[in-house]
Amino acid sequence: MITQFENWVQIIVIACLVVFGLGRIIILKIQNVKVLVLDPQMTKTQMINGLVFVACFLMWVFESVTHGLSLNIHIPLALLHTTISNHIVIKILGVIVLILGLLFYISAVLSIGKSWRIGIDRKKSGDLVTTGVFSWSRNPIYVALDLLASGTFLLQGELIFLMLALCIVITLHVQILQEEKFLIQVHGDDYKQYCLKVGRYYKF
Repeated sequence: MITQFENWVQIIVIACLVVFGLGRIIILKIQNVKVLVLDPQMTKTQMINGLVFVACFLMWVFESVTHGLSLNIHIPLALLHTTISNHIVIKILGVIVLILGLLFYISAVLSIGKSWRIGIDRKKSGDLVTTGVFSWSRNPIYVALDLLASGTFLLQGELIFLMLALCIVITLHVQILQEEKFLIQVHGDDYKQYCLKVGRYYKF
C-alpha cells in the first residue's frame, strides 16, 4: 500500500514542479521578462558545473518518473540501483520532505516575481527580493531543489538517488557562490546587509 502511495506522491510532485516552473517561465516571457539566461562571462569551470547540474537534474526527473510509474526503464549499472534503505518510517519522512520541497519551491518562485532568473543576467538582473520565503533563506529555490532531491532518496532508498542528491546539492552550492559575487556587485551594501540578517540556506 505504501509503495503505491509513494509512487503517486512522487509523480504528483514532479508534475507540479515541471508544470508550475514552465508555467511561470511562460507567464514572465509574456511580460517581457527573460528567465532563462546565459552569462557571457561564464568560465569553463562554471559551464561544466552547470552542465553537471542539468545532467543530474534530468536523470533525477527520469528516474523519479520511471520509479513512480513502476517502469522497468532505468539508467544502466545494477550497482546504482542498490537499495540502501527501505524502512517505512524513512519513506514517510521522504514523502514529507518532498511535499515541503515542492511548497517551498512554489512559494519562492511566487515571492521572487519578475526577478526570477535561471542563470546570471548581467543586463537586467531584477530587484533584490528579501520578503516572503526570502526572509528565511537567501536561496529558497535552491533549498527547495535540495529538499526534493533528498526527499526522493529517502523515499526510494536507492544508491542512484543518493548520488544524484549529492551532485545536485554540490553543483547548486557552487552556483550560489557565483551568484553571491554577482549580487554584491549589483546591489552592494543592500545585499551585504541582507546577508547579515538572512543565512545562505536558512535564517540562522
